[in-house]
Order: sequence, then structure tokens, then C-alpha cells
Amino acid sequence: QGAEALVQRPAQPGVAGALPSDVISDLMETRSGDLWLATQGGGIARVDETGTAPRFDALGKADGLSANAIGSLIEDIDGRIWVASIVGIDELDPRTRKVRNLL
Repeated sequence: QGAEALVQRPAQPGVAGALPSDVISDLMETRSGDLWLATQGGGIARVDETGTAPRFDALGKADGLSANAIGSLIEDIDGRIWVASIVGIDELDPRTRKVRNLL
């Protein structure tokens, strides 16, 4: 699986569990081992490798992010994920999926 499996999966925007965009602008692994993707047009997605093939738990503008075009991700000391988009900065609590727009 791993990175090779990610590369071989074409995007299917709007399909549950599918990669939300073919354009990945950033990758981030959290301290707990979760892999998150930032995309240009599909928001962000956590990679779920618990099944036989990777699934993508996506969050986008409809879930509270400022935009679907995301440039970068960073995790803070409390485990929150900071999301930099083309229009602002968002704070995501990955445990609750609550998004707070800051700019």
C-alpha cells in the first residue's frame, strides 16, 4: 500500500472514500501517525489504511473550510491541524472534525 497505492488511485471528487483531487499540494503525517493530504480543489483528506485499499476521509468548504484549494497543513502541539487555503487560515480539531475559520 503506502505512497504507491495513493499514486495509483485517480481522484473521484464527491465520491465517499475516494481521493478528492488529483492535485496534491502538501502531505503531513501527524504525531499519531495519520497521513493528511492538502489538495487544490478537493480540500483536505485523511488517509485511512485500515481496509484492503486506502480510503480518504475528506473535508472541504461544505464542511467549514475557507476554501477547497489548500496550500499547506501543519499540526500544532495540541494535535490541531492548521490549514492554509487561498482565502484564509483554518483550524481543524481532527478528533471532532470541528473547523474554526481564523482569516
